[in-house]
Amino acid sequence: MSRGEEARFERGSGNVFRDLGLPNPEERLLKAGLAMRIANRIEALKLNQAAAATRLGVDQPKVSALLRGRLSGFSVERLFRFLASLGCDVVVSVGVAGLEEEAAQVRVVDKASPVPAAPSGEPAEGTKGGEAPATGLRLSRSLQERLSRLADEQGTSMEILAAELLATAAAQLEQGPPRVAM
Repeated sequence: MSRGEEARFERGSGNVFRDLGLPNPEERLLKAGLAMRIANRIEALKLNQAAAATRLGVDQPKVSALLRGRLSGFSVERLFRFLASLGCDVVVSVGVAGLEEEAAQVRVVDKASPVPAAPSGEPAEGTKGGEAPATGLRLSRSLQERLSRLADEQGTSMEILAAELLATAAAQLEQGPPRVAM
């Protein structure tokens, strides 16, 4: 995209893995969210990979794979156990979707994270208490290719990179719309 060319985008599904056409998008999104929280907890505890491996009951190469977003060798249940080993409470909440047309969802929610609020003090549109807002955008083919190259350059997976992008987008949504100087 050159300067002056307007960026084009579409509202996404809320799951970047679905928008990228990857198989098992719900599982990928869940695993990416759990892996991100595991990485954050390891960092907060100031553990190196060897110490984290001991605490998690795995070898150091598995911790390296986990931190790099190579998640195919990890089940959701195993990631839950890792979080518990790092001192995190893992709570699974099951409920019925609000409307019959509304699809049920699986998400990772931090209890300590505030829900973005609208100026009125109510949760932001598209959110419920304890949820992050839907932030996905449908990516163009060229943007998908650039995302893939960036993940390769950084030595990480598209799952972790996409999760980081979604977290950044959510943080930006909390700050409100961007201000443009005229």
